Amino acid sequence: MRVWSTAYQLGLMSHFQITQMIVKHVNTFFKKIIPTEGLNSKPSGATFLAHVAGSEEEFVLKNAHPGYMNLGVACTDSLKNEAVNIKRMMKFDFIPNYIADFSEDEDYFFM
Repeated sequence: MRVWSTAYQLGLMSHFQITQMIVKHVNTFFKKIIPTEGLNSKPSGATFLAHVAGSEEEFVLKNAHPGYMNLGVACTDSLKNEAVNIKRMMKFDFIPNYIADFSEDEDYFFM
């Protein structure tokens, strides 16, 4: 049995089919949080400029995908630790504000 990657499958699908597939699986991301610009992307996760639906105030949104490791630490755990550290250090003026963090499907998101 031949297994095709998602990229090849998407190439065979129409724009309508792709849109329907995305809408079917979206919960918080793209409904409540709207990414406006991709800042960085790699297989383990991505960084975006984003805003909450109905607001124009931008913030940085990071996400990590499960199954990737960096120096023996899961990328999702590393991003969760970053969220904890940001919360601890928010009393300092030079530290960015923590907004929220959540999981959707198996991905972890941090704002």
